[in-house]
Amino acid sequence: MNFTFDTGFVNFFRGVATLGNEDRGNLLEHLALAELQAIFLRNEIFYWRDKQRHEVDFVLKKSRGRNFTTLECKRKVAAFDASRGLKSFRARYLEGKNILVTLDQTEPETQVMGGMEMIVTGLEHLSMVLR
Repeated sequence: MNFTFDTGFVNFFRGVATLGNEDRGNLLEHLALAELQAIFLRNEIFYWRDKQRHEVDFVLKKSRGRNFTTLECKRKVAAFDASRGLKSFRARYLEGKNILVTLDQTEPETQVMGGMEMIVTGLEHLSMVLR
């Protein structure tokens, strides 16, 4: 996926007049990346995908070692499936925080999803959760 930082331009370019559910999820990823870039250096933000095409939206590495923060973006909490990309990533890299950014939850809350601890939050509290 290509990212741009003007979500209005993205919609105009794609010919989108009204937002559908898929559009909201994609735009949430754009907004989350903009928030991450306000906090982290460019070389601390990664995307991860393995040969089986399991993927994690964003992987954050702030220091040396194998401690990685993962960040997934989903329109709804119920749409997140931890057994796919995140579980595959955590099988290789055990240490770190897991964050799910969603549109249907605002206040941060820790939940167990797919046997993993996740911090579920809305975009408005992402910077607080990352610190």
